[in-house]
Amino acid sequence: MNQINYPGYPNHLNRDNNPKAFHCPGGIKNCVKTQIIKDLYRDDSNYLDLKYSEIFKLLDGLIIPTNWSNSASMFDFCISVIGLESDQKKWEVIQELIQCCGFIFQFENVCIACDRPYKLSFYQQNLLHAEGKYALEFVDGYGVYAYHGGERPQGKRCKNKEYIEPGTKVKLPHTGEYGIVVHCWYSDEILDFDCYIAFFGESFPGRETDCRPYIFRYAAVSLEILD
Repeated sequence: MNQINYPGYPNHLNRDNNPKAFHCPGGIKNCVKTQIIKDLYRDDSNYLDLKYSEIFKLLDGLIIPTNWSNSASMFDFCISVIGLESDQKKWEVIQELIQCCGFIFQFENVCIACDRPYKLSFYQQNLLHAEGKYALEFVDGYGVYAYHGGERPQGKRCKNKEYIEPGTKVKLPHTGEYGIVVHCWYSDEILDFDCYIAFFGESFPGRETDCRPYIFRYAAVSLEILD
């Protein structure tokens, strides 16, 4: 496992000796979204249940300025080498955001800019990962947990050609949704087992509930078996 530290923080206003770019390991955006949802749910689960769509609107506004690097390189060549005219002030702002800003939440009439994290830990294939500690940490103490670029598995990942018994509790890792397998069959379309799952959302409901599940179809290998 590799780790990057930016020891100059929290005195981050003096950037002369700090790296001029910040490369994000794989899965970082999903990990940040997952951590924010968990923190909000822990603070006020009732609010999150009622405002779930609003929470996802908030998270959809998350962008990572370093993702602009490829386009910025082209602009830099056109401006610095070819000598094309540009708005110098706007160009300096774009460079500053890419070099110094970790995340931006953009909304109508409001924009929240976050500094870069001072510590990143990642595993093979450039995936955000740490065991028993934050994989991404900011100077104010806030951090994000990650396990091989995602959440730590709660159960056993289904293997190829593995049948899942109807009634089995499962989780869809890339969305964090929980459900119960309704039907599982071998599909000639995908040459593997396919399933209908009754999903309940981010958690299983209690015994007495008016929650109505929603049915989706997923390949068995995309599921995590919880039973």
